[in-house]
Amino acid sequence: MKRFLQSFAVAVALLGSGARTPLRADEATVRAALTEVYAQVDVALKTKDLKAIQALEADDYISVAEDGTITKRAEADALSVQALAQIQSVETYVTKFDIAQNPDNDAKKTVVETSVSLAATIIGEDGKAHKVHGLQRSRDTWTLQNGAWRLQRTQALGGTMSVDEPAH
Repeated sequence: MKRFLQSFAVAVALLGSGARTPLRADEATVRAALTEVYAQVDVALKTKDLKAIQALEADDYISVAEDGTITKRAEADALSVQALAQIQSVETYVTKFDIAQNPDNDAKKTVVETSVSLAATIIGEDGKAHKVHGLQRSRDTWTLQNGAWRLQRTQALGGTMSVDEPAH
């Protein structure tokens, strides 16, 4: 079960409020674009559409766990495959975000802090259905590549995840 939670946390990363630095004049445009992108992620997780999730990743995508462990794109995608295979259904998956930084006033990069709430049913290692509930936070770095926003880095900031015992 712990391995699933780790895998699911990585998948969710494809998931507060931080110190704000000056933002570019087109913050409203960036916010609108990322609102659409996060809505796509929410739908992709609910429908277990790995290709849609991968399409949003930059080629050099990395995931950074709370303990600092770095997972590169290929390994993160493999963990997502494992996590998605265990998901029976996603009842709730909602992402909220706030634009936190505009690194070096770069119009092609933005950092957002996210909060993802989820409720799902998974098939555990015991072969039984379990309810998973969680709230995960991350700091995501998005880059504008060929006219589309791509997730370059996600940094886990913490959260909670619980798994209910199966019904007997």
